[in-house]
Amino acid sequence: MTIYFKLYHAPGRKTLALPRAVLQLSGLSEAEELGLRLESGCVLLTRNRLTAGECGRVIRLLLSTATMLTARLARASREVPETRRTGSVAVGGDGPFCGLDDRFLLLLLSAGADPEGLRLLLTLEGAEDE
Repeated sequence: MTIYFKLYHAPGRKTLALPRAVLQLSGLSEAEELGLRLESGCVLLTRNRLTAGECGRVIRLLLSTATMLTARLARASREVPETRRTGSVAVGGDGPFCGLDDRFLLLLLSAGADPEGLRLLLTLEGAEDE
């Protein structure tokens, strides 16, 4: 059973606490040691020592999340207005795609991502980060 929670955070506050219900429903409320994995924009919280069954459930959850996010990114790349597009795009090598693993880029393209739209989205995001 997968449950989705949406948390709202006021960036001015220093702390963010997980609701007790999240820990109870995930089975983590009694765990003495948790593993926290971070990447820019995401957090993965698990029991530090997972059983084989827990590993399988985490993998299943990650795969379903990855599938949903891949479809969302492919759709977003196709929705970039024609007025923002500049022409043909070379996939691979340097440039806006250099941050993407080639296999991941091929996965996005096979999911229907538009290369030019994807390039534009990544270029705009890179400009915002600077």
